[in-house]
Amino acid sequence: MNDAPEFDIIIIGATGYTAQLAIKHLTTHHKQLKLGLGARSLTKLDDMKHKLDVPSHVQSISIPDLSVYSIELENIVKRSKVVLSMAGPYALYGLSVATACVKMGVHFVDINGEGPSYYINLVKQLSYKAAQTNSILIPSTGLDSLPSDMAVYKSVQTLRDNGVYADINYSHNSFGGLIKGFSGGTISSLLTMFDKTSYAHMKSFNDDVWSLAPEAPSDRASVQNGEKLIYYDNTVQKWGTPWLLGPHNVRVVYRSAALLPQLYSKTFKYTETLSSTSFLQALIRGVLMAIGGFLFAAFPWFRWALSKVAPNSGSGPTPEQDAACRLVVNNTTKTVDGHIAHTTVTGKGHAGYSLTGVMCSEVALLLAKNTTNKQGGVYTPASALGASLIEELEKYGEFKFTTKVIN
Repeated sequence: MNDAPEFDIIIIGATGYTAQLAIKHLTTHHKQLKLGLGARSLTKLDDMKHKLDVPSHVQSISIPDLSVYSIELENIVKRSKVVLSMAGPYALYGLSVATACVKMGVHFVDINGEGPSYYINLVKQLSYKAAQTNSILIPSTGLDSLPSDMAVYKSVQTLRDNGVYADINYSHNSFGGLIKGFSGGTISSLLTMFDKTSYAHMKSFNDDVWSLAPEAPSDRASVQNGEKLIYYDNTVQKWGTPWLLGPHNVRVVYRSAALLPQLYSKTFKYTETLSSTSFLQALIRGVLMAIGGFLFAAFPWFRWALSKVAPNSGSGPTPEQDAACRLVVNNTTKTVDGHIAHTTVTGKGHAGYSLTGVMCSEVALLLAKNTTNKQGGVYTPASALGASLIEELEKYGEFKFTTKVIN
């Protein structure tokens, strides 16, 4: 870390839709924070600051082209304890920022959901150097993949806290709640991920649930991906289907399991579904997911057509749409000897936008406060911050974690 950084956090890509929600959270609840806002256009940034009534002491920073690495970028990131990178698509603009942070010994946070085109490159290219410079990187701290990661962690840790030390056999998350509207940036990132990733690489990544694990888990229980078209979740007594964020979330959770082997155990297996209200809804969703996923991955013309009708980057749900949304994650975790933990995570707001702004902000703040004793490296939210992150998320009323153990 730098000896005397000018900022606690610099947000890069500050004019983006979700970044503005993070800024609102930080300037509302953390008024003493030394915050810097970075964007390509200072005019656009100043207009945004005026619209959000950002305090005058929050500085504007001109950001260079992030598609290439530069000394200018190094000089910017070294001014801060933590960089919160919110400039997507990450396949285009993420690696240069992360690399600069690692070189300068600065902590790094992002909200990517781009496993095969970006996250895997962070792990392969920056893990060793980050350990040398003591730079902590925590990717995927938004809807991808913090709720999935922390729901599982909460169940597993609660079992251990209650004296249950048997190996974890199985954990499952069922996502519910009301979600309306998608930002242009989200769709742009999705399109870019598929454009930058060959069909063969995408298939290889999705066929291996350990794709993001630090090394091949040769001594672990064999896990077949084998996603079904529809599931029935006995815990919440609802039908469910695979969903858009599931493949990325699953691999982040498995990375946590690999980074916390004593907690999760070698027998750990994990699945995730989107909850449906009926068998028919689940069937329709499952079929559409299967067809849509194939079209996205296999046919560039399909992605091109979608790009022509997608909303522009920087757009997103209206405040009214956001306020009407709720996040609900129901987790069931079972041990090999039959103990069960049920965790419910609830959030008030749109999980992909206002709640993502809260989640990534609180991760960055914990790093700025040096609350983790981890050495440098690429971590998950659970493996880096654990219970301290849950405590921070519950402080402001947006999130609630509840767990019960059944013997």
